[in-house]
Amino acid sequence: MKYNLQTGSHTVYALQYHFVTVTKYRATVLTNDICERIGEIANDLSEDFGVSIQSVNGGQDHVHVLFTAKPTT
Repeated sequence: MKYNLQTGSHTVYALQYHFVTVTKYRATVLTNDICERIGEIANDLSEDFGVSIQSVNGGQDHVHVLFTAKPTT
């Protein structure tokens, strides 16, 4: 496996976070349009928090967001 390493002044890092959220009682209420909108919102918020969204996907009852960040974030 090859990592995309990033560097700081005294650090080398590759931080990836996998965020998963589910609907209450795993109710099947999420549509493709809603998942796309969640992705748009995540991309908008990523600039505010200094993270980089790698992928957003999910199903009818959950959403996955994979993002990278700096250690100081």
